[in-house]
Amino acid sequence: MEKGGSKHSGAEAIRLIDEQLRVLTISLGGAGVVLPAEGVELARKQAPAFVLGAQAPAGAASEPPSRATVQRVLVTNALLAVGGFLFDHDIANSRAPEIQFLSRVRDAIRNGNVLTLRPGESVPETHLGDLTIRASDAGRPLFCEDDEANGLMCIGDAVALLQRVADHLRGMRHLFSAGDAG
Repeated sequence: MEKGGSKHSGAEAIRLIDEQLRVLTISLGGAGVVLPAEGVELARKQAPAFVLGAQAPAGAASEPPSRATVQRVLVTNALLAVGGFLFDHDIANSRAPEIQFLSRVRDAIRNGNVLTLRPGESVPETHLGDLTIRASDAGRPLFCEDDEANGLMCIGDAVALLQRVADHLRGMRHLFSAGDAG
């Protein structure tokens, strides 16, 4: 995904928003991967209810997203939320492998689910169990979808990453709660 407001990044943003809205329709409607014909009615505080997804947005695919797409969008949203929280609260600077790996995954999600490097960036290998992110992975898709061999990880790996980060943070909490540091 390009930065700086280019024509391509605008199109990517529209695609991303459309995909998110379609998946929200499915998720909030509780209808599996079948879009409810009447959409999902969502209450609003000061306005009439908002109906989401009754029809595909103009220019969007009319077919419902695949199960793999629904899972990827839901999991990447969770990864972005957790990664953003860790970044905002200066936890992302930790050298813990779980945190470093999540930071790289978050960067890939923000770049169209593709592992990228900025010009001149030096990237040390980042490991998490059997998964490794190397500088040579630049341009590689983050997730295995159509081509199992091409992507870095599967959806289950991403969920396991979230669990590993939570476990790591639970262990850190005990370090800070043992007494008054000063």
